[in-house]
Amino acid sequence: MYAARVEQGTVTQVIVGTAAWAADRLGGTWVGVEQKVGRGWEEWQPGQLRPPSPYPSWTWDGKAWKAPKRKPLLGGPYAWDEDSLSWVVAEDVL
Repeated sequence: MYAARVEQGTVTQVIVGTAAWAADRLGGTWVGVEQKVGRGWEEWQPGQLRPPSPYPSWTWDGKAWKAPKRKPLLGGPYAWDEDSLSWVVAEDVL
């Protein structure tokens, strides 16, 4: 069990322990979570945390961030280009 401190809708600290323990001993607002989360994650619904959006155009489907267009299945490797809102062949992928 993990507990995440949420300040103004953003995770600022994560500990191993319960939200009740953290709130009692450390103060502040804490959310109990089952999976590891990181600083910068956001509370998108009460008690529900998600990672920050990788790009402004992507949308949250309740489980993961989704690009506005599907990634091509053939060719690649591809990288998302936010300026053109499309997948482009990544030239410098290691």
